[in-house]
Amino acid sequence: MRYPDLYKTERDTNSPMTIKNFKGRILFVNPDLETQEMVALIVKDAGYEIISALNIGEGLALVNQANFDLILLDWFFEDGHGIDLCRQIRTQDQHTPIFFYASEGRQSEIKKAINAGAQGFFLKPVAVDHFLTTLSEYLERRII
Repeated sequence: MRYPDLYKTERDTNSPMTIKNFKGRILFVNPDLETQEMVALIVKDAGYEIISALNIGEGLALVNQANFDLILLDWFFEDGHGIDLCRQIRTQDQHTPIFFYASEGRQSEIKKAINAGAQGFFLKPVAVDHFLTTLSEYLERRII
């Protein structure tokens, strides 16, 4: 698997992120590397740590290995559907906020996401300010 050692994070290195400005750890499960990189730049710049996975299998492995303060999921993967991943996560963790970050989102799909246990749905393209404000609101409730 291509994700970093989950027990040695950016907080533990010489990165500019310190415990003082650390806002939370986000898991981002998305099959597109460019999207992963773009979102990582945005959230890291805002003080969040982000760990990414390309598919459902990697995402579930990470959920089983580490604690996250928020989870972002895409809608479609080669190995399954984001709704199924959301449901699987909810069988183990009923409290971590889950949001979908997808390019498609009809009202019926958004309703399915909420019914599967997600707190919300970001439809790409999303305004960066709205995206970060929403993440911050949910993460502040968890990091206290």
